[in-house]
Amino acid sequence: MTIPRTDIRKAVVAAVTGLSTTGSAVVESRVYERKRTPELAVFTPTDRRNDEEVTMDNDARVVTIIVEIRAKANSALEDALDTICGEVVAALMADTTLNGTCDDLEFDVFDSELSGQAEKPFGLGTLEFSAFYRTLHGAPNTKL
Repeated sequence: MTIPRTDIRKAVVAAVTGLSTTGSAVVESRVYERKRTPELAVFTPTDRRNDEEVTMDNDARVVTIIVEIRAKANSALEDALDTICGEVVAALMADTTLNGTCDDLEFDVFDSELSGQAEKPFGLGTLEFSAFYRTLHGAPNTKL
């Protein structure tokens, strides 16, 4: 049995695989070898309890989902990041339950920067989403 965070992350990967601009260039890790651009990386850095929604029987949880976009650093970088961002947001917001893996999904923020840490500089766009779900109190692997 997987924990809900894992199911949510895998549902995001499935939803963003096959987009017009990035195609199958999707990895499920924050550490990976950059083989091509544009490409997406999906990871879930935080999973926390939502104290405002906790009841005696269940725990409300919020998992942060990061979708990183890497694109070539050239004169069309901003347009490329914007296009891919639009595709990712549209794909994820088409089903805000992520195929039943969460109760709701919200798009929070998009940031972009230029990174010169690789052999060739690249643009990095970071999309952040919040996925809300509930688990049985005392059984964090049991999604409600």
